[in-house]
Amino acid sequence: YELGYLGNAWDSSGIAHDPEFWKLVLRALKPGGHVVAFNGSRTLGFLAHATLVAGLEMRDLIAWFYSSGMPTSQEVGRKIDDHLGAVRPVVGQKVFTDMYSKENHVVDVTAPATPEARMWDGWGTALKPAFEPAIIARRPLEGTVAHNVLRYSTGAINVAALRIPQADGSTSWPTNVVFSCGCEGETPTEHGPSCPVAVLDGQRPDRRGEPLSRLVYCAKPSSAERRLPDGRKNPHPTVKPVDLMRRLVRLVCPRGGVVLDPFCGSGSTGVAAAAEGCRFVGVELSEEYSGIARSRIAAAEEAA
Repeated sequence: YELGYLGNAWDSSGIAHDPEFWKLVLRALKPGGHVVAFNGSRTLGFLAHATLVAGLEMRDLIAWFYSSGMPTSQEVGRKIDDHLGAVRPVVGQKVFTDMYSKENHVVDVTAPATPEARMWDGWGTALKPAFEPAIIARRPLEGTVAHNVLRYSTGAINVAALRIPQADGSTSWPTNVVFSCGCEGETPTEHGPSCPVAVLDGQRPDRRGEPLSRLVYCAKPSSAERRLPDGRKNPHPTVKPVDLMRRLVRLVCPRGGVVLDPFCGSGSTGVAAAAEGCRFVGVELSEEYSGIARSRIAAAEEAA
């Protein structure tokens, strides 16, 4: 996302926002081939600009909502005390749970030490991230949609494969919004009353009486999904849920087609491609993550 997430160099190379890179992607695509590319809310404009300059068409935007984002805001009052050289008094302690390792850490709670810090106590510099946008772009068609699909098997999205079953036996059109949360449950019915999914379902149901989350829900990776084939925990900090990636693969690639992921990470897209009967080509900068991706994809191919 080119944010330098957690100080990782792989997230600040600049390549994802470089039109020259997307021109290479355009060249690799057949006419009508689709791109699904995630980015951060602050950097989406750079990605969209790069893909448009490269010659891709913007087709849609998917919003993946969740509640387990990690705020990166700076405490302004604390920064003021640091700037003034003041030592903040410790007034208590609290338990902080690491969102990745799930380990608990005891940290000191401090109070403002100066009048200036008290004036700005509670102010910050950023909101908590709660969604990731993904653009859907397409290489321009060759002629009409019908001609392009018949010649290249590209140019369309598989709406029928993502239609959502309803209680009355009908199906609803898939949306460009996906909703998730930080609970361990795999379905909305397993989430507690304070979970955003439960709050969403506590609102007015849709016109057919279905819970709203039924239309847009996709769980974040569970602890089991973060477990590697050899039993170790996946160390990658931004693992995408396989279910989400399967939906996206199913949306834009027919069975037997080729999925290319130039930012492969720990291989969730490859796992999804294997499960959906597609061939996969992945490119990854990190030797550690590429090894993890290979093992995950091999296990998925064996299970498929």
